[in-house]
Amino acid sequence: MKVEIRDHTADAVLAVEGQSLEEVISGFVIGLSNYVWGDAACSDDTLPVVFSGDGPDMTFALSSLLSELLYLIETKHARVLSVENIDYSRKDSLVNITVKAKVCKGKDRPTGEEVKAVSFSMNWDVSVILDL
Repeated sequence: MKVEIRDHTADAVLAVEGQSLEEVISGFVIGLSNYVWGDAACSDDTLPVVFSGDGPDMTFALSSLLSELLYLIETKHARVLSVENIDYSRKDSLVNITVKAKVCKGKDRPTGEEVKAVSFSMNWDVSVILDL
């Protein structure tokens, strides 16, 4: 899995490459959490956190999932360490996820970048190799 932050006009793009939808979702969840928290101090204790996203299609469901993560970061001070389980249904446009997280204490706000909202763009890069 490859996760990187790219510049974007007035914003930032969290770009993830993976071998499966689960790997890509994991990259988005961990990457967003790391981007927002920066180098904030967190407790040693870990806890499981379950959240979900849904909508009229999978693009909306994934956007909803990341919006829910932002809410958990702001209200529960959760920093995602790893993704433990992902269940999704393309038919029902639903994503359920369980993560292992730490609570970042002593900080009212994360030390990384403030993210106000997320949107999801599914642009597929396709290369065609021509044998000459």
